[in-house]
Amino acid sequence: MRLREIALLALGSLALSCTNDLTAVEPTVLPSQSLDPSVYQLNLDSPLSLDRIAVSWLDLSDSRCPSGLTCVWEGEAIATIETSRDSMAPERIELTLRPGTTPTAVTAVGHVFRLLKVAPYPVEGVTPARGEYVASIEILPL
Repeated sequence: MRLREIALLALGSLALSCTNDLTAVEPTVLPSQSLDPSVYQLNLDSPLSLDRIAVSWLDLSDSRCPSGLTCVWEGEAIATIETSRDSMAPERIELTLRPGTTPTAVTAVGHVFRLLKVAPYPVEGVTPARGEYVASIEILPL
């Protein structure tokens, strides 16, 4: 009986010590948690397929003023996006986000695109990995 109790205790401890390490899991592109179904969360280099269009976030130019600093200019984030529809040739567009302004609309492949948010926000001395960036993009048909 003593050996059985020790074995059960060991198995229980082993089970409790297991964790799920999700850091190596590829992020999934899904509609955002917002109430607006036209806003999507998009990761750099992870394509998004909607009804008849494909969207890929290719590059980010981020000059936003890092938190903790005082800057002369608040900066901007520019996302380079490639989008295509059906058999049409792909189009590259740039979506710009400037703090304190209304997001600029860009039209391509019969849709309107707006960059609403880019995370993480810059922090002085910290350079996030490319895969950590997430953009909230509004995509509406014309």
